[in-house]
Amino acid sequence: MQSGCIETIDMTVSRPKPQTSYHSGLLPAVIDSVGTESFAPNLLKYLDQALGGVDHCALYRLDGERPTKLGAASLTGSDNCDGAVDVYLSGHWHGDPLMQKIRDMPFHRQPALTRMDLDCLPPSGLRDLVFRRLDGKDRLMLSSSRGHRRIGCSMVRSDPRGMMPDDRVDAVVETADLVVTMVAKHAELSTRREAFEEALASTAEIAATMSKARVKLTNREVEVCARTLFGLSSHSTGLELGIGEESVKTYRKRAYQRIGISSARELLVWYLGISQQRQIPRPDFIEDDVLSWPAV
Repeated sequence: MQSGCIETIDMTVSRPKPQTSYHSGLLPAVIDSVGTESFAPNLLKYLDQALGGVDHCALYRLDGERPTKLGAASLTGSDNCDGAVDVYLSGHWHGDPLMQKIRDMPFHRQPALTRMDLDCLPPSGLRDLVFRRLDGKDRLMLSSSRGHRRIGCSMVRSDPRGMMPDDRVDAVVETADLVVTMVAKHAELSTRREAFEEALASTAEIAATMSKARVKLTNREVEVCARTLFGLSSHSTGLELGIGEESVKTYRKRAYQRIGISSARELLVWYLGISQQRQIPRPDFIEDDVLSWPAV
């Protein structure tokens, strides 16, 4: 690959003051959708209209053994980018020179911007199965560290639009901190939502978590409370466990007394607390460490 195909943008260079508000009217929709599936489409609309021509965007977490998808969107509303990202993460990211360059860079809170002319990609699955699917010409990747999270925002401009003009690249630099902050918050809320969904995935999972609590409940009390948290009524719980509805209420009342609560809402709060304690934390990375992905 030609050496001039990948460029690290100097974020410290003094740039002209923006001649536009960067469509600040679009920001409320982006901010309101943080942590939801509509975040990536709303962010893309902002990136396109405010920064001047972005056709696809993909959001990643970069702090594990491999990048993970936080969201993806295409201006057409199709699943082109989402599907391309799935193909990319199936193994083609290993051969991505831009991602490898980011891997070799120290991660700081100050955003970094890396750019690649996609015409420079040699024939490969990365080119033919990922970026040709997007009709990609210009690709920019914002990356940054926020707390213990490392995130990336990949922006692809399609071939009919050509390379992004310099003043539009300046606009990306100008809004970089705002964009990566929103993506980092989205990553945080998405992780919490996933943990919440996993914690309540089944009565077996709930019961296993409750059995590890410091407050010791009987097996039947655990079974009843697990079904309460799963959303079953007293009647349905009784049918499933083969006991009467009044017995269900009695076991639940005893459990509440042991825990020191008085309602299903308090049971949920208590359960989520012990569920978080059970989770094995992801390893934290020192701010200036490079990514730990294996060399390829």
